Amino acid sequence: MFGIGRTGNSTETVALRCLTVAVLICVLFVLMLSLTTDGSDAYVGEQFSIDGITYEVINEDDVKEVTVSAADESITAYNGVSTVTNNNIVYNVVSISYSAFYDKKALTSVVIPKEYKSIGNSAFYNCISLKTLTISEGFGQLNGYSFAFCTG
Repeated sequence: MFGIGRTGNSTETVALRCLTVAVLICVLFVLMLSLTTDGSDAYVGEQFSIDGITYEVINEDDVKEVTVSAADESITAYNGVSTVTNNNIVYNVVSISYSAFYDKKALTSVVIPKEYKSIGNSAFYNCISLKTLTISEGFGQLNGYSFAFCTG
């Protein structure tokens, strides 16, 4: 195949040919690997922040989904969005998770879009300045104590 056993081929020549084949196999492997990923994969549990809101990836399949998992202390209004983009990936925002806005004393208004499936337990617990709450028709479900002790 590579001249092994033929007259006139030295051991160094055979070793060099084997090394060349090994390098070519490695190069092909790296090329195949680079074709299968675009560097912008999403992973369940990955978090990213946009405008003071932290999102967590909860579904990485064909339809990418995130939940709102936290907010900055100084947030005064949450106008829920139905999609967000991070690293060129568009995610559907489908929920607000447990305690995401817990004890955000500066929060005065909240708008929940109809695309949200749920609001987690204690999501807005003790938001004492909350005065305006708008929940779109068609919204999913509220869980226990979602707005407990919101006295604004």
